[in-house]
Amino acid sequence: MKKTILSVCLVITLGSTLYAQARRATIVTYGDATLSVDPDQVKVSVGVTTRAVTAQDAAGQNATTVTAVIAAVQQAVGSKGTIKTTSYSVSPVYIYPQNTNPVLTGYTVSNTLDVTSSDIAGIGKVIDAATNAGANNVASLRFSVKDETPVRAKALQQATINARSKAESIALGVNLRVGNLISVQEGYNSQIVTVRAPTTTAGVASAPTTPVDPGLVQVTASVTLELELN
Repeated sequence: MKKTILSVCLVITLGSTLYAQARRATIVTYGDATLSVDPDQVKVSVGVTTRAVTAQDAAGQNATTVTAVIAAVQQAVGSKGTIKTTSYSVSPVYIYPQNTNPVLTGYTVSNTLDVTSSDIAGIGKVIDAATNAGANNVASLRFSVKDETPVRAKALQQATINARSKAESIALGVNLRVGNLISVQEGYNSQIVTVRAPTTTAGVASAPTTPVDPGLVQVTASVTLELELN
């Protein structure tokens, strides 16, 4: 009989210990940080769209103009940039008279090039070179950092410090201290680019170089920490 009572007491004691461990207090905090840096790379899309009665004529005109644009842009960027074709399309053009079938009037051909350069200050000259050579579409001006790794690492460190600082402040408010780390999770990282839209001056030989303001590249990192409270 005594042996049975001792066994029951032992089970109750172990159960109470496991329950206490399962109920250990924890805290989850979130921290983020944003670092602003100067961009060291710029990309811009330049395109040529031509239209003619036949697809062959539209394609021929487009090829001639794009060849001239590539030559002009290559001269403008020199060894500091690269050019690649990102899209090419041939599309029929219709008019839609009232109460009748659509009428084919011609074809448009579009060719888009992506220009990447490490010469931030010279991108205005690249835009001018492209438009003066015949490009009639300029879009997607994007400034960035070639290697975000060092900047992102610093942002993650600062975000982690911020998250732990929050945890320590909350723990202090309830008369506890932050203990061991249970888990850590990296949050969403983003790159925000602030630029002023360029004003192109195609066809005006005496016009100044297209002004472009690259602004700053902002790299954001966030971290979520789960910590014990003692």
